[in-house]
Amino acid sequence: MKSKIKIAFREAKTKKEIPGYPPIINKILSARGVNSKQDIDYNLNTLVPYHSVHDIEKAAQIIASSIVKQRKIIIVADYDADGATSCVLCIKAIKALGSSNIGYIVPSRFSHGYGLSAELVEECVKAGAELIITVDNGITSITGVERANELGIPVIISDHHLPGSELPKAAALVNPRVCADDKLLNLAGVGVAFYLLLAVRAELRAINWFQTQDISEPNLACYLDLVALGTVADIAVLDKNNRTLVHQGLKRIQHRQCCYGIAALLEISKRDFSSVDAGDLGFALGPRLNAAGRLEDMALGIECLLVEDYTTAYKLASQLHELNAERRAIEEDMKLEAVALLDDQIETGLHTEKKVSVCLYHQEWHQGVIGILASRIKDRTHRPVVIFAKGEDGNLKGSARSIQGIHIRDIFETIDAAQPGIITKFGGHAMAAGLTIGQDKYEDFCDIFESAILKVSTAEIFENTVFVDGELDDSDISIDFADQIKGLGPWGHHFPQPQFYGKFTVISVDVLKEKHLKMNLRTQRGLFVQAIAFNCIDSEWQGLSEKIELVYHLDVNDYRGNRSLQLMVESLTNC
Repeated sequence: MKSKIKIAFREAKTKKEIPGYPPIINKILSARGVNSKQDIDYNLNTLVPYHSVHDIEKAAQIIASSIVKQRKIIIVADYDADGATSCVLCIKAIKALGSSNIGYIVPSRFSHGYGLSAELVEECVKAGAELIITVDNGITSITGVERANELGIPVIISDHHLPGSELPKAAALVNPRVCADDKLLNLAGVGVAFYLLLAVRAELRAINWFQTQDISEPNLACYLDLVALGTVADIAVLDKNNRTLVHQGLKRIQHRQCCYGIAALLEISKRDFSSVDAGDLGFALGPRLNAAGRLEDMALGIECLLVEDYTTAYKLASQLHELNAERRAIEEDMKLEAVALLDDQIETGLHTEKKVSVCLYHQEWHQGVIGILASRIKDRTHRPVVIFAKGEDGNLKGSARSIQGIHIRDIFETIDAAQPGIITKFGGHAMAAGLTIGQDKYEDFCDIFESAILKVSTAEIFENTVFVDGELDDSDISIDFADQIKGLGPWGHHFPQPQFYGKFTVISVDVLKEKHLKMNLRTQRGLFVQAIAFNCIDSEWQGLSEKIELVYHLDVNDYRGNRSLQLMVESLTNC
């Protein structure tokens, strides 16, 4: 069952125009809350200062003291791209700040689970930890921090996830969400880590550490390639501050001033350095890096970004590339099974258009891929989705993805408060979260989840509305206009890439790899243009008529220096 798409036109939020831009660009920017040149000024001096982040100066003092005294620092990372980039950022920067005694541990998704557990603390002890810093995790690690405290090891939590009703008794909780710091709420885990490192450098500068040790004070902007990758891969909201971090990171990558691992991943993904954008980070590099944590061990991804020679980085990037291909194959099989399960539910009446949620479980599904599958089924049905797989402990591990208007982590918190024992543990964000339940609780959870969604939703939420920035004149369907739009990026979550609506006549079509369409089209005014639609042929595909309606964005295909315009199709409907 695919949800029906409703097309809506974005409207400018103000009539105020930014000088120097044509009306169509001003309309696009205004619809995204951009009303002045300051809103698209991505110089580093426009970044929000770090001082307002909860506990950041306390944490900086502890880390600076550990650097000065050469105490063993262990970074505890998460097993996704945000966690990996956070870990590499901290290791590289803390070494540059003067530490020669730092290491990392990344938990296994399958045996350890998420966050700083008591078991993981014991591994930190074996590694000689005198200070533990969690990155992109830790805000819900109550028992892990308790165990570290018992052993006399201070813990600094550097995280961006929503806190629960109880906070861990860590030496410092560096998380903008602890005190609802509105200016920095949208930082990814790697963004929080970057801000923490700015504070550590300031602390060391204040005690004249760099002069007394004859150390060159590091320029932390050198690591913004990692910050950009982690921010985009984690689908963080691209507010003005995050856009600045990503823009500056992309500039470094475009000029090949990035770590060897990112360079190798770009090379193996066949991306052109000079034109790298946020989409390349999110759709090419992020998935390859995440594949390590999904299928095996994120240490592979961390090492790829850490190594200081290109040959080794390329070998590790090749392994990540192969893992990602394996992940894609697993995902495709799981998606076919999920669609079949959903079709069975529809045929038997268990799932109707009146249902407001989707829960699916298969005992053979891979735990590391359920998050991607949840996202695919969410896109297909426009419903909040939870996909379950069996964990090594016999419990069911769930990954949830939501739609605009339904805060999925809050839903889990509501269920946990009303029905204690249904959910063993949970955590996450508004649009993505994870949870664990007992296998015997699955049927009950599905019913309770449906009821919880019903209580907080309206019918309008489940309308799959696709917002477009209008119809383009033929004169704007051009390479120049595509370049102009790209130059106003980075585009991403909550700052969406401009997309447009149009009616076209199909001149010819080729099917690629049995699921993609490459089309030669003609506009209503006679302009010929190429278009490509990925993954549009499936079990519900009904063929292509002569007249079609598209939602698309403009893209420039650069092949060996020959640039040509193509429409990247987001939605295709026969007229």
